[in-house]
Amino acid sequence: MLTIEAAVVNGKGKLTHTGQLGEVMQESIQAAMTVVRSRSALLGLDVDFYQKADVHIHVPEGATPKTDPAPASAWPPH
Repeated sequence: MLTIEAAVVNGKGKLTHTGQLGEVMQESIQAAMTVVRSRSALLGLDVDFYQKADVHIHVPEGATPKTDPAPASAWPPH
């Protein structure tokens, strides 16, 4: 299980992400924010909520380096 901590405070729309994050995790945070923005009405949020708040996402144990020397393209086995 991956622990993700988040804080939302009054601000000007700044999105901060900290922790041991690889590129994929950083992109996932951006994608998640886009999903929330696209569904703001459904979630009961103001359409421009993201312009009035700063969001800080912290992933204490984010990206875990791959230690297996086998390339990902080795799947499926032959």
